[in-house]
Amino acid sequence: MQDLGLGLGLRASLIADVLERQPEIDFFEIMSEDYLGQEGRAIEALERIAARYPLLMHGVSLSIGSTDPLDLDYLAKLRALADRIGARGVSDHVCWTSIGAVDTHDLLPLPLTEAALRHVIGRVRIAQDALGRQLILENPSTYLEFRTSSMSEWEFIGRLAEAADCRILLDVNNVYVSARNHGFDPFLYIDSISRGLVAQIHLGGHQDLGTHLLDTHDQNVSDVVWELYEHAIGRFGLISTSLEWDTEIPPLAELQAELSRAATFRTQASTQSPTQRQGENRHRQHVSADGPELSAILRIVHAAILRGDVREPSDLLTERSRAMDGLQIHATAYRARHVESLRCSYPLLGEILGDDFDDIARQYLRQCPPPRPSLRLFEDRFASWLLEQWSPGAPWAGVVADVAAFESSLRSVWNASASGFSEASSGVLRTLPLEELAQIHIAVSPCLRLLEIEYACYLPELARARSDIRWSGRPNRHLAIDRGQGAIRVVFLHQTEFRMLHFLSQGASLGEALEDAAQLAAAREWCCLWAERGVLALGAA
Repeated sequence: MQDLGLGLGLRASLIADVLERQPEIDFFEIMSEDYLGQEGRAIEALERIAARYPLLMHGVSLSIGSTDPLDLDYLAKLRALADRIGARGVSDHVCWTSIGAVDTHDLLPLPLTEAALRHVIGRVRIAQDALGRQLILENPSTYLEFRTSSMSEWEFIGRLAEAADCRILLDVNNVYVSARNHGFDPFLYIDSISRGLVAQIHLGGHQDLGTHLLDTHDQNVSDVVWELYEHAIGRFGLISTSLEWDTEIPPLAELQAELSRAATFRTQASTQSPTQRQGENRHRQHVSADGPELSAILRIVHAAILRGDVREPSDLLTERSRAMDGLQIHATAYRARHVESLRCSYPLLGEILGDDFDDIARQYLRQCPPPRPSLRLFEDRFASWLLEQWSPGAPWAGVVADVAAFESSLRSVWNASASGFSEASSGVLRTLPLEELAQIHIAVSPCLRLLEIEYACYLPELARARSDIRWSGRPNRHLAIDRGQGAIRVVFLHQTEFRMLHFLSQGASLGEALEDAAQLAAAREWCCLWAERGVLALGAA
């Protein structure tokens, strides 16, 4: 892959600023799962960015090391997205995330054995055929090492890239995190990888928790990681480099300033010969031990993470991994990641339920483990599960039910596709005779949702902190939700107007959608208003 320069991980909080400012950044890297099978405002904004910047796709759900069959539907969606936005590269991780279609949404390490290597090589070849392009695979941060491993991670990844004809995304922060956690020399790691195999480099921040480092992507790149980056650029030459920052994301200008530090090292590397540094503390040689086959190991680890009981698999791990309590790190992250994802997707419910929200979210996680491949499916099902579980006699039951329905509708509207929907002209509606207008079938946009809920009057106050919602009308129990330019529009409706829109959405003609012909003149005005909002289309008389 050609050198694209210096890029930035494109996260949702940055998109509006990128579109408005068009900053001087060489490229952006998206999280693939944020857009897979996605329509609506998110993909529309991404296509606008793709028209201005080169884009790379970085995924977390390929699960290339799993012993489940490869998810060909997921791969087809990846390929369609890459073609749609003209992606310059598609990457994921040398790891596994799921067993039995239940996804931990965590990058879990593999036993580094000959059998595992053969297994992954075969799957990479199949995946590349399905994608119609070369894969770029990243070294993850790791907290576990298996006793059965017979080679170092750099040997495993290097041999994988050569045999499967894929390329390596070298995350120098992950190299350092894993080196500290497992006791090897990070410079030796870099020097042990052939120069022609590395196609991209990642930078990011981590936290030092004393017993181990945790890859968090929530702070500046550390000095030692910058030193590793300088060494990597000196060895591999100028390679596309992107900065990842996933939580507590600072303003775009601060991210640009952090990324600009990499430019100094790139300038120096362009005038120097490739470097080699002798490793000071060579990683101990793994000694392969007899143990369960790969599928059994992954199933044991997967079950322990889901249950939170990490005692059973401890014999599979090295002494250092047990001392670091590496499996507990993954089990804790599994629960925290999914609870936090629900809090972010249902902020109003979180405000109403307070600390109880986390307990409810953990109960949902136990009863409804996350399906593959994206967190969005897990989040989307939460509202319907909550409505089934919440007892009508429980405190705040009615408000909770209404807010769950409201926030679920917001998500649905934002992600809906209006592809192929041809907006009606309000001028045409105004000029048609009333008798003819009554016979017209008026289609309703798939981006419109209608809600009838008891406690709707509380919603504007509950959602006062949400700047992405525009409210209109006097609060009552009838709502229409659609999306405008950059925001969600919530309109409180007269009951008759609500009824009209409801029946139109069911395929009724305008006359059939009204209780009597006397309402037709008022209905014309309502239809003209909604046509101007872009949510109505004319059908056949």
